[in-house]
Amino acid sequence: MTQNEILFSNIITTASDFPGRYPVQGSLTRGYLPDEEHFGIDIATKKDEPIVNIADGSVINSSWTINNGYVISIQHSKGVVSTYKHLATLNKKEGDLVLKGDILGTTGNTGVLSTGPHLHFEIWKNGIPQNPEVYLIK
Repeated sequence: MTQNEILFSNIITTASDFPGRYPVQGSLTRGYLPDEEHFGIDIATKKDEPIVNIADGSVINSSWTINNGYVISIQHSKGVVSTYKHLATLNKKEGDLVLKGDILGTTGNTGVLSTGPHLHFEIWKNGIPQNPEVYLIK
């Protein structure tokens, strides 16, 4: 299957619903602040900690950016996308199907916007940023 076949099929319509567990263990250091254009949460942790996928879906982005280092985004059911930034490594590539609990990569301190080992985690629904904490179990 190609990436587009996955996105336009119903393969992710039966995906696990939220809430899910936090994608990494650590300390919440910055919350969701859309007025400051911070569309996710920051979780400080040690470098090279495993980052866990929060729900079934398909990888729609697995790349490097100068600002955010290694980034991976997962398309879930019902228009929900989760994005993980500043990773040290990526374990999945675009088009991969991923299950809740799969290891997507490891935490790092990559990209010019990173100030130390942490995960920046975002949730978007139908193109609109969401507070990730609403989707997560503490």
